[in-house]
Amino acid sequence: MNELIRELADKARFVKTTDYPSQDEVFEKFAELIVRECVDTLDQIPVYYKNENDREIERNTIADCIRAIEQRFGI
Repeated sequence: MNELIRELADKARFVKTTDYPSQDEVFEKFAELIVRECVDTLDQIPVYYKNENDREIERNTIADCIRAIEQRFGI
C-alpha cells in the first residue's frame, strides 16, 4: 500500500478487522478511486481565458496539478 495512503488510513482510524489478505488491496483501490475522481474533476474544470496564451497557461497549470496529485499518491 502506498505509504501516504497508509498514513491517511491511520489518521482516519481505519482498522483492519480481519486477516483477510486482500483487505489492504481493497482499501488501496478505494483510495485510488477517490484520487482518480479528484483528478477527473480537475481535468473537467472549464477554462476561462482572455487570449490563447492565458488558455495555455491555465491548461498547463491544471495538468501540473493532476500530475502532482498522481505522483503524491503513487497513482
